[in-house]
Amino acid sequence: MASRLSTGLEPMLGKMPKVLILGSFPSEHSVRARQYYANPRNQFWQLMEAIAGIKHDQPYEQRIQAMTAKGIALWDVLHACERGGSLDSKIKLRTATTNDLVGLLDRTPSIQIIGLNGRTAEKIFKRRFSALDARGLEIVPLPSSSSAHAVKIEQKVRAWSALMGPFGAGRDSKIAMYSR
Repeated sequence: MASRLSTGLEPMLGKMPKVLILGSFPSEHSVRARQYYANPRNQFWQLMEAIAGIKHDQPYEQRIQAMTAKGIALWDVLHACERGGSLDSKIKLRTATTNDLVGLLDRTPSIQIIGLNGRTAEKIFKRRFSALDARGLEIVPLPSSSSAHAVKIEQKVRAWSALMGPFGAGRDSKIAMYSR
């Protein structure tokens, strides 16, 4: 499959986000739809329902509004890259440019926690944004929300729940719905 330079999505911030979830780069499906985690096989929105009570089956705009109202922001570590298909393993890192994460954090000092959605996001973040360690942010590596990442959803929910720790929100009952 031929690859070409693709550009990602704008950040979804809200007014005073406390948590920023960073993916690596949107799938082809998400880029076409101009929506984060638009592929219905990706488990991101089920994870948001489990940890934050955001219904995964409501319209995208309502999910984004509910998420930002709860202080959760979304973006990706990469702004643009060449990738043949949607798998992170197909990203050509030599072509990749990062988003201005430092600028975003300067403009949005309310962010206290950064969740890294998957190993690729974590690897790129550590390689290109290691200077952010000095800011005292809590950096939380997370199992990928991709359904290709073969971890049971209840394990993902437990790991992703760390993002909501400071905000309470009765997540234990949400975890239980995936533990049956």
